[in-house]
Amino acid sequence: YHVMLSIDSVVQSWVEEELDRIAREFAPDNAAIIVSDATTGSLLAMGNYPTFDLNEFNKAPMEAQKNFAISSQIDPGSTFKIVPAAGALNEGLVTPQTRFDCSQPVVDYQGKPRRLMIDDHVYDHPLTVTEIISHSSNRGAALLAMKLGDRRFYEYACAFGFGEKSGFPLVGEISGMLHDPKKWSGSDITRIPAGYSISATPLQIHYGMSVIASGGLLFRPQLITEVRTPSGETIYHFGSNVIRRVITEKTAQEVALMLRGVLVEGTGASADIPGYQIAGKTGTAQKLIGGRYSDNNHIGSFTAFFPASAPRVVVTVIVDNGKPKDGSDAYGSKVAAPSFKRPPGKLIPYLDIKPVEVVPDRALLANKGGRP
Repeated sequence: YHVMLSIDSVVQSWVEEELDRIAREFAPDNAAIIVSDATTGSLLAMGNYPTFDLNEFNKAPMEAQKNFAISSQIDPGSTFKIVPAAGALNEGLVTPQTRFDCSQPVVDYQGKPRRLMIDDHVYDHPLTVTEIISHSSNRGAALLAMKLGDRRFYEYACAFGFGEKSGFPLVGEISGMLHDPKKWSGSDITRIPAGYSISATPLQIHYGMSVIASGGLLFRPQLITEVRTPSGETIYHFGSNVIRRVITEKTAQEVALMLRGVLVEGTGASADIPGYQIAGKTGTAQKLIGGRYSDNNHIGSFTAFFPASAPRVVVTVIVDNGKPKDGSDAYGSKVAAPSFKRPPGKLIPYLDIKPVEVVPDRALLANKGGRP
């Protein structure tokens, strides 16, 4: 029999070419790019850096033989902010235009003062939920999680696939780290919503974003599409494998519009492809080195899908400890988001993805976070 894989050799080649470019430009410790079908969860490509020659695997160091995308855990950073936003929207606790005062460094939660993480920018007005996502506010993400409460927020994080293996069909996958609220410190409710005090694999980050792209469903990664007889007759077809529904389709659509704002007026502008409605989220997390978060070592990421109104493809780029030649910090917007454009730019004609109407973008900007 013939086993037909979902991996597309053309897409895989583009991914590996882009990883080579990332290695030359940023000299990271590790990097990964993952591409999947937004409608089925099937993997179209998965590449890692460093890599090695399979014909001479015995000469390669063990670190190079690891599948970084499934066997290493990293702090997801701001890519995780979709979880508190989606959870609060799904529970009806907020709407996209609900505003939060993100200027206060300390807030009261469950009868105790909690110090919030700082934001990169100071805002002169309360932020809408949409602006919290598009401007990547750490404080706003924490306030959304507090709306949910420890337990409900934790349950949404679990539902998005964090803290458990995805079901990737090859060996080596780990489950990451997401502690039960019973083990949280007093500051965890302020840090986990921003993607700290939690560890995830690149694949978990990718399929977390796929929940939004799929209309609220968490897929199990698929590698096999069909089994055929020697004569070419299909005897078994593998469709999508849905683990669970995480949020409603309406909530997923609302979050998708917010993520479109990241590209229109937020931190992911360098990854936008005009006319194709990219929706995504950048992430930058300080690396844990010697038990402490480093100010100089970062994990930059960007995870996105397109078109936002009718998703076809999900792409995730993770760059671990990239070193920009100009000496600047390796933010996700700098080391990961630009790499998003090259493989998708080739995917558009390859998969015959058509341009989409731009009216929702105009509405998003005109309403400053409101519904179009």
